[in-house]
Amino acid sequence: IYNVMAQEDIKWLSDPVQILASALRGDILDTLMVSGPLSVSDLAHELARPADSLYYHIHKMLDAGILKKHSVRKTIRRDEILYHVAAGRVRIRYDLENAEIREMVRKAVGSMLRVTKRDFDNGLTSEDAVTMGPSRNIRGSRFKAWLSQEEIAKINELMTSVVEILLSSRRTDDRRLHAFTYVLTPLEERPARRN
Repeated sequence: IYNVMAQEDIKWLSDPVQILASALRGDILDTLMVSGPLSVSDLAHELARPADSLYYHIHKMLDAGILKKHSVRKTIRRDEILYHVAAGRVRIRYDLENAEIREMVRKAVGSMLRVTKRDFDNGLTSEDAVTMGPSRNIRGSRFKAWLSQEEIAKINELMTSVVEILLSSRRTDDRRLHAFTYVLTPLEERPARRN
């Protein structure tokens, strides 16, 4: 059984370029959602990046209210601040009437797709990749379809279930980290050709 996020546990972004147009900020957000709370040194290890390259992005995310300081961890060398996501889920508020926000959404989704390509390329060489059967964990597909409003509603319902599974996951010894990306978009219809 998976927990449904309470509406108040969702952080809505009206300016997604602040966070998600940066692939690194998207990675920070994703990592904290599945492994947080973490320190900058923990994030640097998880993301295979120097810690110095993360501070600017973390401060931007703190200023935007996406991240919060969780606690302080005492270490031999110094105290480390642990950060976590301010809400159980971060969502982009699509205001497609506003050209500036539309452009930000385009950039944010483009950033997610670039990260997805990198993740998929790495997955193709992973020893843990499974390509067949019920445990298959690497795949990529694209479909075009003529969908009714009822079918779109069903897809959204199923995607909500998938997202609930993903958001409820926690690191344990019997689990492997995976990435999941999806895009649903209407396409321009071309007039039917006359014979």
